[in-house]
Amino acid sequence: MNLKIIQHSLSDKDLIGEEVEPVLQVLRTNTCVTLVDLRKNHLGSKGAACIASALNDCSFFKLYLGSNEFGPEGVKSIADALTLNRTLTEVQLHENKMGAQGAKYIAGAFKSNNTLTECGLFENEIGALGAEYIADALLVNSTLIRVS
Repeated sequence: MNLKIIQHSLSDKDLIGEEVEPVLQVLRTNTCVTLVDLRKNHLGSKGAACIASALNDCSFFKLYLGSNEFGPEGVKSIADALTLNRTLTEVQLHENKMGAQGAKYIAGAFKSNNTLTECGLFENEIGALGAEYIADALLVNSTLIRVS
């Protein structure tokens, strides 16, 4: 009997930074996983960079990264990867302390990514300026259905 993993959750496992790399190595080769949940860890900008490098090779559709303390630089890594990724349809980045600068990075990704249909950005302290960046990007992006 061949079992296939379609969802992989490591939510709330106290992973720190590069500790996520071995998991990502497995996910790079598993074409059956559709959802990866890494919420509520302590990955920071180093963990975000590891995730970003894996996004070039992934085949999963949903990625939950909320509450990981990415900050603007970690969000920049994810945003840069999203500009090239053509498989993800949903990414959750809520509660990552991205601020207006992180919102600017994500807005840039929204302008070039045409596969994302949903993105969670709530509780990121983006302020009016960050909201303006996102709004401007949504004028260009026709595939995003929900941004929360």
